[in-house]
Amino acid sequence: MSESSQSEQEALNSSNATRRRLLDAALAEFGERGFDSVSTRDLAERARVNQAAIPYHFGGKQGLHLAVAEDLVQMVQSSVGVTAGGIRERLEAGPVTAEEGELLIATMIGKMVEFLVGADQARFRAAFVIRELMHPSEVFDLLYEGYMRDIHSILTRLVAILLGEDPNAESSILRAHALLGQMIVFGAGRELIRRRAEWDDFTREHLEQIKETVTETFVASIRGMRLERGL
Repeated sequence: MSESSQSEQEALNSSNATRRRLLDAALAEFGERGFDSVSTRDLAERARVNQAAIPYHFGGKQGLHLAVAEDLVQMVQSSVGVTAGGIRERLEAGPVTAEEGELLIATMIGKMVEFLVGADQARFRAAFVIRELMHPSEVFDLLYEGYMRDIHSILTRLVAILLGEDPNAESSILRAHALLGQMIVFGAGRELIRRRAEWDDFTREHLEQIKETVTETFVASIRGMRLERGL
């Protein structure tokens, strides 16, 4: 590689690193404080970059906010979305037994807990999503169309299959929402559970415990309703 090419590659790497630091910093700042309460100076300081990097890379704070949402959608699609797509194909292939339905729900729970609780920036992801759910901004539609509707729909279909309900029924939608809420709260409430359980940090063992807890709680509820309905 020539010196010129090497210099260009180094400049590109530096530019990409700056962009990544701004995206990570903005995810945290917007999740913790909200769009209106965060200044470009706050973002630059947290990312440890020059403030001018924000308009250069994103056109301004609003563009950075949109880029954070797009980045989050991409991350979900490449992880949870892949699992959801596989489950959708299985559902469309033919009838699913109750036992298999439980296994599919457990698979979705495991993948979502990994994303919302296990990752280094999990609590920031959860906080960003919760803020958008409570106070939808201009990026909410992007999140909804990008992954929320699809994942919610998959969970709803699984719940409906296990309970013999219409997947479009409000009861199925609400139960799927209750399951989704548990996982989001575990992500946003990492510090609370860490202190209550006296964990120094989130280890792989702790993550598996959370997966098992959410799965057992939800499956037990579904089994109880199936028993009541004679299914």
